[in-house]
Amino acid sequence: VHAARPTRGSRRRAPPRRRDALSQLDTVASRPNRMVSINALPLLLFVAPSSALEVLNGLQIRPRTIEVRKSLAVTVYELAQPRELVELWMSGDNSRAVGALSRGAGDMPDPFGVVLWPGAHLAARLLDTNSASVRGRTVLALGAGTGLEALMAARLGAARVIACDISPLALALLRHGAEKAGLANVETQTFDLFSQDALPLADVLVCSDLLYNPELAAQVGRRCGEALTTAKQRGSSLSLLVTDSQRFSGGQTAFTKALLEHLPLAGREDAAAALCWQATHLEQITGSGILIEEDQTYDVDASYIIQWAVEAE
Repeated sequence: VHAARPTRGSRRRAPPRRRDALSQLDTVASRPNRMVSINALPLLLFVAPSSALEVLNGLQIRPRTIEVRKSLAVTVYELAQPRELVELWMSGDNSRAVGALSRGAGDMPDPFGVVLWPGAHLAARLLDTNSASVRGRTVLALGAGTGLEALMAARLGAARVIACDISPLALALLRHGAEKAGLANVETQTFDLFSQDALPLADVLVCSDLLYNPELAAQVGRRCGEALTTAKQRGSSLSLLVTDSQRFSGGQTAFTKALLEHLPLAGREDAAAALCWQATHLEQITGSGILIEEDQTYDVDASYIIQWAVEAE
């Protein structure tokens, strides 16, 4: 079973671990487009077996190649042995943090972005299916982790891809993947979702598998509402893609509620009608998880919200 991310306050005591490696990690620093839906269709994503390990900043990493469609594959890089990192985080005050995009009580961001999650598979496929809405645009991947959706947007011809995460290690993995693929249109940015900093401006906002507890889901919703409102105030438009394969109780509801509350009152009714969760089924997903490091292949139900901006003629 793909190891689920813990909810707020969940703690697991583990033997004391050395923090040396963790300290090192922390310093690494037009016209409407036609939207194509894959609602209710089986999503087949082939994942090539991991090949030989590589070394990045003294740490072992592994490539994972995802064939999004028959003629297009994307390779991301994961931490080869994330378990020790996760157990250390869960054994201390860091486990009180509400999510991967904020440091919380401790000095270490939570480590869940160092492996690939099913929601990123779904986001990559949806971007590919709607590539006309990506080509030539600025794409912002929030909580990008290993960056499958960011690299996919770059491969599809986005003019600029901004990949944000709080984790220096996740961003280092993402940069490594972009450099290996020769994708000069990808840039990384350290970003704390719970800070007062404004989101970078973009034409497309992608959030994959960030709703794994209600507090984090609500903050993601607020940020998406903020981005939609800012775009409207600037006289521009914003496309939104949110995926969720974790399906923790209350996450999707908290996200949608917070998003709508951060939109102008006059537009909430129309937005509520447009922002509906759609269900799909992902088949034969291969991944290692964070506590079980051996590859597993499994099916998973997932949901997504997708809203492509309508440009003024």
